[in-house]
Formats: sequence, C-alpha cells, structure tokens
Amino acid sequence: MYISTALFDISDTVRRAAPKPPLPRQGVALALEDVSVAFGARPVLNELRLSLRAGEFVAVLGRSGCGKTTLLRTIAGLDGADAGSIAVGNGSLDPSVRIMFQEPRLLPWKSVLENVAIGKPRSLNAAAATLSIVGLAGRADDWPGQLSDGQQQRAALARALLHEPQLLLLDEPLSALDSPSRAEMQQLIEALWQSRGFTAVLATHDVQEALALADRVVLIEHGRIALDVQVDLPRPRVRSGAAFASLEQRLQQRMLQPPAALASAA
Repeated sequence: MYISTALFDISDTVRRAAPKPPLPRQGVALALEDVSVAFGARPVLNELRLSLRAGEFVAVLGRSGCGKTTLLRTIAGLDGADAGSIAVGNGSLDPSVRIMFQEPRLLPWKSVLENVAIGKPRSLNAAAATLSIVGLAGRADDWPGQLSDGQQQRAALARALLHEPQLLLLDEPLSALDSPSRAEMQQLIEALWQSRGFTAVLATHDVQEALALADRVVLIEHGRIALDVQVDLPRPRVRSGAAFASLEQRLQQRMLQPPAALASAA
C-alpha cells in the first residue's frame, strides 16, 4: 500500500483542515536461504542463511572483507546472488527498501533539500519536514559542502526516511564520524527505529555500536553466519554496565581469533 508523505500548503487564503499525518509503516520480515555470492573465483557469501522478524534490528559484525557490504547490497538488489533466495516481506506488496552507505553520496550541485527529495521531487514540503526530524531544519538551502560529515549523514538519513522504508540497510554509515557525532547519530537512528517500526540491518565493525543498537548481533565468518547473539538488555543501553561489557568481551574475543584457528575448530 502506498502512503504519501506530501504535506499540504496551508498558506492559501482558504483555510483547510490540517491533514492527518501518515501512518507509520511497519517493518517487514526478511529471509535469506543458502545465499551465495562470488566475485570471480573468490566466494564472498557461502550458502548464508539469515532471518529477521518484522521490525527487528540486527547488526552484522565481521572482519574487513568478510562480506558485510556484499550482504547488504545483495539484500537491496544492487548485487545479484549466484545462488539461494531472498524474501522481503510476505510477497503480497512491494516493500520499501532503502540503504545508507559509508559515504553520504549527496550531489554537490543540489541543495540539501533537493538532495533529500531525490526521487520524489514533488515532496519538497515532506523533505523539509524530514530534515527537521534529523535536526537540519535550518540547513535546507545550504550546499552539501557546507555541512559537516555528521550533518551530511543526517541528510542521507533524511533522504532514506522520506521514502518511509520498511527495511533500512545501514552499511557502516557512521564509520567516518568523530565520537560525539557518532554517538548522536546512533541515538537518532535508535529513536527513529523505535518510533517508526522499520526493520533494520546494520553492518559495522564496531562491537559497542552493534550492542548499543541491535536486538541481535550476528557474526560473518567464511561467508556464513557463524554466531548469532540475542542482546537481551534494556534500552537505552548502558555501555558501562556489567552485562553489556560481558557481551562486548565475548564478541571481541571471537572476532580476534585468527581465521585459521576458527577453521580448524569447525
């Protein structure tokens, strides 16, 4: 079902009734069955299986080059799978899927507002409202180059939110930010996920970030899900707590194991 985000212009001389805000779109389930992807002779994903409940937040950890980005691009349909199947939702509707990349990918010749409205040029009012949600209400007419790195990623997030995603894929979008900006963006993403109910998949190499945001943390090794950990901690997560530290240590130790040792242990 299509839900318009367009806002009415209330500057007309004839007073109109205030439009009702669009209903939040709920997340969709995601199921990957025996998904394999190879680049030439090099396998990246190897019969990978992963399932998410609708509205769940899952973080994907792994060493550099393990296939985190490939996994997200394959789910988004940007890369094709060599084998296996990917099901988003129940198949009855075309779900809204959006991806945020490591870099914001804003067009330098368009204003911040125009960048957010890409793909929906008639929704400038809605784009402005979305910029306000991410804390950029006063920067709509600026050029992307006038924004800080953190502000550029906020604009990229607003662009994704404008399409009311049911599945939001986050490919390490905070990796280049300084610590304060990163913490602010983590809080913003968590608040938006809680209020809008979309399903989220976050690829990250930061164990703390994964535990702070996700319901589950999965670890990719040798192209498969090697570890699937439920994060049963209350929100907002207290990073200085004993339970948080215990989970962090467990995941860090697993990630630090040499690949050869993991293969022999398997």
